[in-house]
Order: sequence, then structure tokens, then C-alpha cells
Amino acid sequence: MQCAERGFSTRDAVGAEAWRVSDRLAQALFDPAVDLCDKIIDLRASLPPPEARGDAVDYLDQNRLGWRDQIPFDVECEDIRSMVEQIVRLRDDGAAALDVSRHLVRADDEWQAQASLGLSGRIDLRRLPSSVAEAVLDGRRVRIFPRPPFCQELIAVAAIETYEKDDAPAHELRAFVAKFDSPLALGDEARLLVQSGSNTVGEFIAAGGEPLHDPVIALQIEQIDENESPTRLRVLGSSPARTTRPALALAVRDEHFRSVSFSAGFTDLGRCAGDRRVVSFSGSAAFTLGGARSSWRTSVEREVDARPILVGNLVRNVRESVFRGMPKLWIERDGHLASPRRQTLHWRPRGRGTWRSVDGSKPWGNVDLAVIENGELLFAIGASIVPPNFDMAVDRGRREFRVAGLDTRLLVARGSTNLDVRFEGEMAIVRLGPPTGASTIVLRPRWDAELALTLTDPNYDLRLIDANDVLVPPRSTFSVDGLRGLRILATREVSLCMELRANDAPRLTITRRVSGEVPLSAFADTITQLLGSSESLDARVELSTIGATANIADVRWYAEDVDPFDAPPPNAFSVLATTHGLDLQGISLAHPAAGTVSLVAPASQVTMRAELSRALPPGPWLIYGRRRQGTKVRPRIVPAAARAATGEETLLERAIGIDASAARAAAFVQAYALPEQVAPRDRRTIIDLLTLARREGLPISSIDALKAFDRSPGFAALLLASCDSLDERAALLDLQRDLPFLWSSTTVGNWLSAFSARIEHARLRLTEVGIDTSVAYRSVITALDDIVGLRPELAGHAKAVFLMQIAPEMAREKTSIDGAAVNFLQIGGSDRVRREIDRLIGRHDDDDPPPQGLLGVRSRTAHQSHWAPYDPSFMEVIAVPFAIADHASGRTALDEGEQRRCRHAWLYDPEYFEAIVPIGIDAVLRGFARVGERKS
Repeated sequence: MQCAERGFSTRDAVGAEAWRVSDRLAQALFDPAVDLCDKIIDLRASLPPPEARGDAVDYLDQNRLGWRDQIPFDVECEDIRSMVEQIVRLRDDGAAALDVSRHLVRADDEWQAQASLGLSGRIDLRRLPSSVAEAVLDGRRVRIFPRPPFCQELIAVAAIETYEKDDAPAHELRAFVAKFDSPLALGDEARLLVQSGSNTVGEFIAAGGEPLHDPVIALQIEQIDENESPTRLRVLGSSPARTTRPALALAVRDEHFRSVSFSAGFTDLGRCAGDRRVVSFSGSAAFTLGGARSSWRTSVEREVDARPILVGNLVRNVRESVFRGMPKLWIERDGHLASPRRQTLHWRPRGRGTWRSVDGSKPWGNVDLAVIENGELLFAIGASIVPPNFDMAVDRGRREFRVAGLDTRLLVARGSTNLDVRFEGEMAIVRLGPPTGASTIVLRPRWDAELALTLTDPNYDLRLIDANDVLVPPRSTFSVDGLRGLRILATREVSLCMELRANDAPRLTITRRVSGEVPLSAFADTITQLLGSSESLDARVELSTIGATANIADVRWYAEDVDPFDAPPPNAFSVLATTHGLDLQGISLAHPAAGTVSLVAPASQVTMRAELSRALPPGPWLIYGRRRQGTKVRPRIVPAAARAATGEETLLERAIGIDASAARAAAFVQAYALPEQVAPRDRRTIIDLLTLARREGLPISSIDALKAFDRSPGFAALLLASCDSLDERAALLDLQRDLPFLWSSTTVGNWLSAFSARIEHARLRLTEVGIDTSVAYRSVITALDDIVGLRPELAGHAKAVFLMQIAPEMAREKTSIDGAAVNFLQIGGSDRVRREIDRLIGRHDDDDPPPQGLLGVRSRTAHQSHWAPYDPSFMEVIAVPFAIADHASGRTALDEGEQRRCRHAWLYDPEYFEAIVPIGIDAVLRGFARVGERKS
């Protein structure tokens, strides 16, 4: 739709997406889809600006009667109606990136609060904390993770990438998911974690995600039902609002409801969060508190939908979001930020007292900030602020906290009991006393407003705490999926060591610097990659710190080994207690598309085989699941009954059915040896297995058909080229998490061969249905852009495919190239190499030694010009990505042992590796091109 509105032919724009569906659907729906797009484009073009019309669908209902009858589908179908209305409302929002929009959705008589994170639009660095903005300005790729209570899982939803555009750096948000929304109470904050590589850059509350504790919250009516009752409300915030629409809604705390006046009465809509009454009204509503008047109006000539945003320096190593000094207040309106006049800024203690000017006062503590002009409150927002010189330090010898720049003598401190506080001049000293088992200390300074700061108890240099702030005993064992809620406490910056222990792999230690409170799940990717270095499901990763006498914890694929085949005999309560309560599922490894079935467990293997045979296609079958209290059960194979081989079996199906592990591994290598000859149904089986494993959190080492990919990178590249969706590509690219450097061992030659086959197949399909074959190139460009977004180290491979295969063909067919779709071509030059090496060494110090013995003498020597000026201990880590680039480009070839060892350099510092490999590949290919030009 947006491509068509930017000038492309509607038929071309629709055709560019036709590859996403089957040939039959594309042929049947192509013309109706073009008609639908033409009509919606016409409707959107007829709309006035948003401030003059309000909601697009409401405007059309009032001013263009019968517009739905002109749509070439039956819009009375609920799904079609919702889709059309969503597209009609869609607009380019230049300020939506990382903004949070809150909604109330009606469920019976209650209103449920939800929040959505904006994953499109431009990045405005003024909105971000200084630590995050500095990382972005430094050209680093940072990933965005929603944090509890916004999201209970630590999953990256987007990344901020920097590239050169018009000779200036441009910052772009690349989304990893189509959308992200989650239940979020109005009083909870939408907190985001930012990581660069495996290092935590910082946390912040997204714009629009501030907790709303205010007495009155304004709401815009977005959806109504057939009875014209609101079903969905958009939260505008606690600031007054004006709307061109005939009605607004308010969520008012019960104790303040009588203080709100309405010019024309109100309509009761129900309740939200138990203590708020939700009402709608027309005309105006007013509320006076603390000497300032707030008002809300409907049916005005110009809509006013603006909100305040706070940006400033945050106090480090405290749980709350606390600004050091008065933050900068921006007012966002129509995607633009403006700063209000200083004399209009006012503050008061949170929820009470009269408003006073910011000038000449001390707005410290938990406060409300507001813009007030002529007694009218225009904008309001809550904030926690300490004086600009506020600082904290620990005296370990005396076991004391020292707090400077407090600017008050009212301070209370509490651990498990109240702590002694005294003052030496302007310095507050908190005596910690002996360890009491409490993991945190709460400081409560008070100015005109009070504030709580939660800090780690410095008695514990490095410990784990659970979601209830209880210390976790040392040497506890957790599963990879059981890290949620666990946090690392570090009272100072220390090195967290993660060491792989496995029978089939050498010891490997990765170190990360941590301080304050850090969610352990922030290191889940690194722990998973370490476990993936071993093919054993019994591998473990020990967490410790340098110089510690005991491990903090062990992390395994599975925290305990439960035998699902240990069916308890009657009245055997002791056995029943160990295996009771299993929720297991089974799949056919040879036919994963058949889906999953639930199993009764524990049960004997014979019983399970019979049950699986009845419900699924022929085995062997994989069973997996968890205890009913939540912990995962180690996957097991249920072998199929012996049967004679048939001529209809493919090489893959035959390999899956082999019982002996050594013979099975050899059979998979044989099945993948000639990628282009692998049957299409086998390719689909592999992709189905991958997506299922990713969805269910199964390690690759539990599925032999996937584990065998580490010896068949050419086949992996062919599968990647044939993926039809972002989910499939993500599942396939995730193989490098578990397999030793799968994607970095693929060559540009592998990719050229694979994508050549993809283009040829797509061109044949498009020709059959009468669609311009240039669509095939656009679909491949989209796929390459997705791949680079998920795996930045593959940007060199993607650029090679584009320049050596796609661009020449598009030029030959005189097909235009959309420059906005090929951002992956923006690879830094050789001038960036020195800067990345300096950053690499700066991120690691003496207690974080780099791995050694990774490359052979020849590979090390070939890149001596890069590592010679630096500390010799970093020699091989510096050289590895260049060696990988040479291998990928076909300039040299690394043996299997070198490739496996090079993986250690990637684990040591993924940020450096992801930056250098594309630069190295690009430099090699440019060198080849110059040689070719001289020869010609």
C-alpha cells in the first residue's frame, strides 16, 4: 500500500508481495487485491489532515456515506472490515519509533489496560538517555528488549542501526517482529533494556510508557460496537486534551470523581483496575487540584493531542528510574518536539500540594512536573529527581555507604532492619553492619517530597536473587528457560565468568562486565551459545566471578533429568512423586507438518509408541514438554517399530529412521551432500522442524536432522534462500546459536548458487501466473534485508548476492531499484577497521583475557597488518573475522577445526565480529573486482 502511494504501479506493488502465497492464491486473488488497494488509496487521498478530521473511519462514515459498498469485498465480514479500517487509518508516523501507546480494551464490564511499542518511524536521539544516545552516535548496533512488567521474557524486538546516508549518519529502527503489545496496568511502566553485542548499555522508560498514577486520565474513543458503545479507548495521558470528535472519555480515581465537573453530564462506561471509574462525555470537563485547573473539550476546531517527554541523566545502579538534576522537558506534537518556556514549568510533590515554579526551587524527590499558563494546566508528567551533584560510594573497609550531594539531612536507610545514618558535614554515612541476608537496601531521602532508591547490599559482591528479592543459594542449578525473574547483584563492576563444561568440548570461558542489578536472562543468548558448543544435552555452564571460592550457579539445557518412560506401578508413591505431572507432546520427526499430539505420561515406551502410531504419521517420534509446575523435561526419542525400507522413502526419511547414532550421522551427511538434489518435500520437512524447534525452545542437539547441518553449509544456504517468511528465516539463522559457526562457514559461492536457484524458481512461478518477473528480484532483496537485520555479520554475503547477481539482472531487464530497500549495502570502509579494533580492546581489560590458539600460522600471518600495532594477546581475536571473511570470499579455506575454534572469538566479542566480517568480505570482493578490471 505505501509503495503504491509513493508512486509505484499498484499492480507492481501487489505483485511484489505475491510470492508470499501459493501460486493458486496469487492467481485467484491478484486482480481483486489490486482493486482493493486502488480503492483504499483513493479513500486515503480524500482524507483531510489528521488534525482536521480526527479518526479516518469516523470521518468517512460521516462525510462519505456508502464508502464501504465501494470496496470489492464484503466488508460486513468482521475480519475484512477490521483489515480495511486498519489500512484506511494507517499513516506514516515519523515519531512512532520506540514510543508506547496505551489502550483500554473492554472485557465484559471491566476495562483491561494494554500497551504497544512503536516499531516504525524515525529515531529521535533527544528522546533517549545519554548512555543509549552515545552508543547509537558511536555507530554501534543496539538491540531493544522490553523488560518486566512490560514483558516477562527477555526477547529482542528491534535494533537501532546506523548507516551512511547522503554523507551523514542515519539511525534506523529495524523491527524483528511485526508488532509488540502486552497487558500493562496504567500504574506500571513500560521499561526497555538496551544491549550492544552482549553488553548492557542501559535501561529507560519509553516515551508514553510512564506509569500513570494521576487522578484523571484522558482517553480517546477508538472503536465502538453495533450498539455504539465504546470497546477500545486510547490513553492520551494525564494532560488536558482537545478533540474534534464529539466525545472523549476519562478514567477517574474514585476519591476524586466528585471534583470533576461536566458541562453536559456523562455516560458511565465501567471500571478499570478496580479503583477508577471510566466515563464518556461531550462538551467539556474540568478538574481543579493544587491551584491549577485542568480541562478537556470535545468538538473543537483543531485537535490538540500532545504529550510531555522527559530526557536526562539517570542515576546508575538503582532499581528505579531517577534523574540526576532537573531533566529536560519536551512537548511532542504532531511528531515534533518543542521545549516550553522555563517560566511555565512548575512542580509539586507527587499528587499533593500546590504548584510552584521550577525557577529558584528544588524539585527533588518523587514529584509531578507541569506546564501551567495563566492558571491553566496544559501538560503534566511524573518524575523522580535527585540533586545534580548526588553521588554514592561504598567504603568496604568500614562497611559504609557514603552519599554526597544529598542537599538534605532527612535520610532513612533500611535493609532487613533500620540502618544507622549519620552526617559528616554534607556527607551522609550509612553504616551497613554485618550481613543479614537481605539482598537490597532502600534509601529514603526527603526534601519537600520523599523518594525511595533501591540499591544492592554491598555485602554481596556477586550473587543471584529471585523475583522476590531473596538470595539464591550458591551452586543452584537452573535450566536455560528458567532464568526469568533471576537477577545478578553486583555492588561494583565485576567480571561475570560463564564457563562451558562438557565431555565432548574443551573448556571455554566468556566474561562479561556487570554492575548493579542485571537480569540473568540478559546473558541467555551467550549461555545458549556456549551450550551449543557441545552436542551433549548434559553440558552445563558454570557462573562465577574471578577470585570467587564457589560458583554462583550452574545452567543446563534442563535443570533435572526426568524419565518419562518410568511408569509408576500401583501404589508406588515414591516413584510417582518423582515423575508425576508431566505435560508431554510428541511429533513425527519425518513428518513435523502433521503437528503435535498430547501424551499421557509417564508411561512405558511401548505404550507411548502405540499411542503415537495411532495419532501421527510413522516415526521415529520426538517427545518433549514440561512438568506441570513449569520446568522443562529433557526431550526423548521414541523409535519406530522395525519395518522394511520402501522405494518411496527419501534419503532424509531413511536417515531419520536409522537407530544407530553413528550410522544415522553418516546418513545425514550423505543426504545433504548434494544440496540441489535434495527433494523439495525434504526441504520443507527441515524448515518445519526448525520452526517447531524455535517455537518450542528445543535445542538443536536434540534433533539429529538439524545437528547434521554443521557439516553441510551449502545445504543450509540453499534452505535460507528458499524460506518464504521472516519466521522461517529467523528459525534457520538461529542454527548458529547451537551449531559451530554454521553461517560464518558458508561462502559467497554457496549463497550465489542458492539465490540463483531461488530467483529462477520464482521467475518460473511468476511467468505461469502472468506477473512481471522483476517481482522475483524484489522478493529476494526483501529476504536479504531480513537476513541482515537478524544476522548483521552476513551483510557482506548479502551485498555480494545483490551486486553479483541481482543488480546485473535488474539492469539487463531495465528494472528500477528502490534505494530504501537495500540498506544492507551500507557497509563501512577500511577507515572503520581501526576504530572497531580500538573499541574491542577498550571493552576488555586484564581480567578478561582473549582466547588463544584459534588460527593456524598462515591465517595469523596473512592479517598481521591489522594486529601488529596492538597487544599481542589480542592478535588472534583481531585476525579471526578477517580470516572468516577470506574463507567466505573463497580467497582461502579454513579447515573444520579452525572454523570451530573461530567461534570462540565470536562468543568473546560478538559486536566486533559482526562489524568486521562484512567489511572484510566487501574489501576482498572489491579487490577481486579491481583485478578483473585490470585484466580486462
